[in-house]
Parts: sequence; structure tokens; C-alpha cells
Amino acid sequence: MFAVQFLSEADLAGVADPLLGVIAFGHELPVGLRAVRLDLPLRSLATDRPSCFEAWTCTGPVTLYEEQGFSLAAGDGLLFGAISVEAGPEIEAITRDLYTCLFSVIGRAGCPNLIRLYNYVPDITALQAGEERYRLFNAGRGTAFAAAGIDPRSAPAASALGTGGSKLRVYFLASSTGSLRIENPRQVSAYHYPQAYGAAPPLFARATIADPEAGQPVLLVSGTASIVSHESLHPGDVAAQTDEVMRNLHAIFGECGAQGFEMDEVRQLKIYLRRGLDRAAVAERLETMAAPDRMVWLEADICRPELLVEIEAVCRLKRRRQPA
Repeated sequence: MFAVQFLSEADLAGVADPLLGVIAFGHELPVGLRAVRLDLPLRSLATDRPSCFEAWTCTGPVTLYEEQGFSLAAGDGLLFGAISVEAGPEIEAITRDLYTCLFSVIGRAGCPNLIRLYNYVPDITALQAGEERYRLFNAGRGTAFAAAGIDPRSAPAASALGTGGSKLRVYFLASSTGSLRIENPRQVSAYHYPQAYGAAPPLFARATIADPEAGQPVLLVSGTASIVSHESLHPGDVAAQTDEVMRNLHAIFGECGAQGFEMDEVRQLKIYLRRGLDRAAVAERLETMAAPDRMVWLEADICRPELLVEIEAVCRLKRRRQPA
């Protein structure tokens, strides 16, 4: 089984379990780290930690290797991978090729079940030849999914945020075992979005329960914003948007209950803000959801220009007790 947590550089050096991957948020990764490594050029909004890293671990030995441009770590029936490629003006073709390689890599590794995907797209809302780059990204991703014969309904939890620089950065977790997709009853499934949001819809589930048969399954929640049905709500009002995000998160937690699971605890919140100055207003609303050391705050462009906040979550679940 895997775990993911936010750690300082000092804590990272003391991790006992084998590392799968380490993601850095605007900080240099420690030298000599044996893991898949990826640096994200996002501005950290942390006020209490000089550095913060996202560490993915497992319980078994890990093998590191490279394939088709991906840095990979295999262990415990899991595959963690990351890639960074120049995006350039051909974002659709580059995304298509990257995902085509990704599907090949996870198949060859015997871990064909994608659990979670993280995408960071440079200039995500900029126009390119009259089309938004995020929509071109979605078109490329959709082409690769279709070519691989993957039903959109089996797409994993995912996020897509804007980033600086010129590179498209992707990291993922895949498994040899099954997982359970969770949708949000307050929202249209992303793969059913109307064409007003692009000719190709975004392909992701609202959340994934990794290894639902395990003793303590993990819920990975996609980037969640102030969207009801398929429409953005509360433009310009970060407080109202955050409240809407919270309602969406709790709706997802409720769907887990319908599948026979109970919430144990929120292990991680990753909060993306379009404007760093909004942190105080958002933090006030998240006080009861998770401890401060389980949050990371990042400044990033969100995939719709009117959205000001997006939140991802990792939660520990437990099976609901059956009546005696």
C-alpha cells in the first residue's frame, strides 16, 4: 500500500518507508534522493515552512528505472512515474504522444490501473491559434484515451493546473489492483461536459478509491472547484467559491458513504490559489477540515479564468460497519 504526505527537507531525510516519488513545489530537490523526482515551478504560499515536499512511499522494495521519457518507481504492485517535456505551440500533439507513451509504460509494467494523474500545463488558459491551451490539452488527452481503448468512465482522478516555464509536467500513480471511481451528484461528470467547454471534454473522475478491498482504503480527490452541474459559480468572490468547493468535497465524501465507506481522516489538502493574497480568506474556511501541517498552499492558474481556488484531497477511509 502507498502513503503520501507533505514533509520538510529534514523530515524527508528521515523517512523510513521506501520512496516512490518526491515532488518539490518551487524548491530544489535534495541531492542524492533515490526516488522519482519532479520539480514544479509553482510559488509556494507557505508562511511556516521554508520548504515543503510531497513524498509518496510504499511498504515494499522499490525499483527505479527510465522508459519512454518517464522516470519510474515500481514496488508493492504500484508504479509511480513523472515526465517533463517541452510543450511549445503543439500542446495537443505533445499531450497525445505523452499519454500514448504513458499507457504503454503502465501496461508493460503490469500496472494498467491508473489511480491518480497530476497535469501542469504552461499558460493553461492562453489562446493558441484561437483556441485555449487547456482545451487543446484535453483534445490530445482524449485522442490517446480513445486510441488505447479506455472508456472515459474508467478515467482516474486527475487535476490540471497552470504552471510557469515552457514544460508540460505530469506525474501519476498506477496499480496492478482495481480501484473505484467516485462521481459528485452536484456535478455533471467531466466526460459529459457540453461542447461549450471544448470539442473534447476533460477526462477524469471526481475521485478514486485506491484498492477498495484493502483494510484501510485511500480516497484521492481530483482538483475540486466552485462548479455546480458544469457551471462556474461566484465569479470574483473567493470566499463564496471556497464554500462551494467545501460543499462539493462533502458531496464526494457522501458518495463514498453510499459505496460502503466512512471517512476516517483527511490526510492531505493541496490548495491552489489564483491570487496568493486570498490565502487568509480561504484558510479561515478550511480550519476544521485538516491540520495546518497537512496542507500545502500554491499559487497557480486554474483551468477556467473565473475560478480563484481549487482544492485536492487525500483521505483515509474505513469500511462501514454492518449492523449486527
